[in-house]
Formats: sequence, structure tokens, C-alpha cells
Amino acid sequence: MKINEITSGYLKSYLGMVRCVVPGMGTLTVRVAIACDTPMGARYALAKCYGRENVMSVQQVVSETVLNDAKTFGADNKPLTAQQLQVKSLKDQSKQLKDRAKQVKAQQSVQKAQAKLQRANKTLATDVSN
Repeated sequence: MKINEITSGYLKSYLGMVRCVVPGMGTLTVRVAIACDTPMGARYALAKCYGRENVMSVQQVVSETVLNDAKTFGADNKPLTAQQLQVKSLKDQSKQLKDRAKQVKAQQSVQKAQAKLQRANKTLATDVSN
């Protein structure tokens, strides 16, 4: 690993809840900080160290600078009401349906173009053979 990958924020911080089992002493749940590029990578690393069955959760640590930057750019940290969530959900569904419609139209136009090309190739082949 290169130093610029670490200093540039390439690795994210994760907080894992793991169960530590010590023979003769019992079990204890502890929080463990780990730096990794993905949450799944952090989970796998903790599973390797503590055992798969002992990893209870992995959450990304959000730094204060990220929160402050979000506030500066006008992000609203207030929770949405039920009505606002419903409107947001409907807008998201609408956007997904519009995107899907565009995708289907594009697929249909590609199919039409392929059919036109096949017809042109057939007519060209018959013209050349005659």
C-alpha cells in the first residue's frame, strides 16, 4: 500500500462490534476500530481476527468534517416527516420508471436498427448474387 492511499482518505474508518470469548473468563462485547476500503472488507477482516460468528455489526464512522461540510453546502439534517418521506418515495419511483422507460426505448431502437441492417444485408446479398 502506498502512503498517498492512506493520507488521501482512501481507507474509511469502520467501527465493529465483536464478541471476545476468553476461556475461563467468559465473553465480552467490545467495539473495534478498523480502517478498510469497503464495509464488506472490514467485516471480513474482523471475521478473520475474531471469528465469523463473533462479528455482530460493522458501521462506517462519519467524521465531524464530513458533517460540517454537509452543513456548509446546505444539507438539512432534520428527519423527514411521514408525508415528506412518502413524497420522496414517489418521486424516486417516478424517476426509476422514467429511467426504465428510456432504457426500453433505447433497446427497442437498437433492435429496429439491427433488423434494418439485417434486411439491408439480405438485399445486398441477393443483389450481389444476381
